[in-house]
Amino acid sequence: MGKSVNELARTRAKEGKALFVFLKRRAQGLKEQLEIIKTRNKKITKDKLSGLQTDDERCAFLKDTNVSEEIERLAFHIRNFSGKLAKAGSVGKELDFIAQEMQREANTLAAKTLDTQVSARVVQMKSQIEKIREQVQNIE
Repeated sequence: MGKSVNELARTRAKEGKALFVFLKRRAQGLKEQLEIIKTRNKKITKDKLSGLQTDDERCAFLKDTNVSEEIERLAFHIRNFSGKLAKAGSVGKELDFIAQEMQREANTLAAKTLDTQVSARVVQMKSQIEKIREQVQNIE
């Protein structure tokens, strides 16, 4: 029986390391995608604002389409997720909650953006976040 317990412990450790690598890569990928979105968003916002004539038009445009808050919150959640991954102990529920928050911010970002390139990247991010959520539900 001792041999079986040791084998189980080795298998779980191996699976844990593989899962850590998987989640770390996904978080890094999200970070990279978000940086591209951030850069693209700045450009399209600047271009659109330069074409508007009045301050009222600019304010209305920014009110309806400004996604900088969502981008910053999503960046925070990605950093927080990566930080929690590095901690020892039971972090599964926390990681699941953070992934849920990332999904929420990505949904809002997708709803507010007017750019098809940004929308496409957000859809890719949402797919990656969903893969993360599926995996973190296996963590204690």
